Amino acid sequence: MYLITDRWSEFNQLYVLDASGKHTPLVPDIKWDGEDLAVSDDGARVAYVVNEDGASRLYLLDGST
Repeated sequence: MYLITDRWSEFNQLYVLDASGKHTPLVPDIKWDGEDLAVSDDGARVAYVVNEDGASRLYLLDGST
């Protein structure tokens, strides 16, 4: 499961949560707040938005990595 939370950071960060409850940052060391994310139906791509100093910036990741 993908999620955005500030539970483990001072910023809203993007995480992958596995079945055991282990959380792993989707993109380590982001210094900005994650605002939104979407996963393609086949899981091949993950799009996320980060608020970088007041501007929303869209990123796209390969979901298989």
